[in-house]
Amino acid sequence: MGFSLKRAFKAVATGGLSEAGNAWDSVSGKNAADRANKKSLESLSGRIRQGQELSTEALANQQGVLDRTFADQRGQMQDGLADANIADRQALAEYMQAQGANRDQISAMLSPQADLQGQFMGSVADASTLDGYGNMLNDVRQSDTYNSLLGERMDAAQNQFADAGLRRSTTAGEGAADIAQSTLMDLGNQAYNRQLGMLNMGNQGVNNLANVTNAFNTNMNATNMNTQNMMNQRGYGNALGISDLMGQRGANLTRLQGQDAANQMNLLGQLGQAESASIMQQGQNAMNSRMAGLNLAGQIGGAALTGGASLGLSGLLGGGGGGNQIAQQGMGNQGFFNGMMG
Repeated sequence: MGFSLKRAFKAVATGGLSEAGNAWDSVSGKNAADRANKKSLESLSGRIRQGQELSTEALANQQGVLDRTFADQRGQMQDGLADANIADRQALAEYMQAQGANRDQISAMLSPQADLQGQFMGSVADASTLDGYGNMLNDVRQSDTYNSLLGERMDAAQNQFADAGLRRSTTAGEGAADIAQSTLMDLGNQAYNRQLGMLNMGNQGVNNLANVTNAFNTNMNATNMNTQNMMNQRGYGNALGISDLMGQRGANLTRLQGQDAANQMNLLGQLGQAESASIMQQGQNAMNSRMAGLNLAGQIGGAALTGGASLGLSGLLGGGGGGNQIAQQGMGNQGFFNGMMG
């Protein structure tokens, strides 16, 4: 929009200062200043948006680094836990195998003794009854051991009776009967005691074998429990370690997010300050433009009132003679403006 002197005069004459200011804007530089201000603000806004994008991208990259680092560390801890547990289970299996072999060796030595319990438990139980004891005595009576021992005892007794002259006496007969009975009872009692002794030995063997087995089982249970407890403690420690890693990751992520938020707020603050400054600059430009328009109107009006408008008008109107003629006719102030606007 070009500058119109007629429009300026009309604005001054009618009191429309804003209209005069608008006319002046085209030559005062206000529009150019506003455009420069707008361009500067747009440039700053672009840089701020770029800075926001860079801050957001940096946050995403750093978060990615945190996630990868956390995943790597957690993987290493879990792999270490798995390897340690495998090693513990293998060590436990080897220990149990070695202890089992030791138990089997001891059991092999104790088994024959323990087998005596089964061999003599029945005969001792039978001999503990009257019928069983009688059967045992009959077995003894029919044995070669009994007959051999009885013959030796009878010969010795007969010799003694012969020396005493009692070979065929009643005393000799009773003595022979007593020898036979005592020999049978002695052998029967000895046989029973031997069987009872063997049973006791078998019982002891069974007890020893049971003790070995119980000791092995107790040791294996305790070892297995200790190993499991150790693995549980290791797993608990591993879980705490992973929890610490998660806490550190969360704290670092919170810190990074806080930094990004601070960056974003700082950039937004700079944008707000720039926008406020732009608005203030626009107001200043408008004020400067209006003041320039008022000063121009005042200068033109003053020149017209003092009769010196011809010089200013001649310059502004391109040196036309019409203006000078109007001034020379001695027109008043209102007639002068009417002539300019006619």
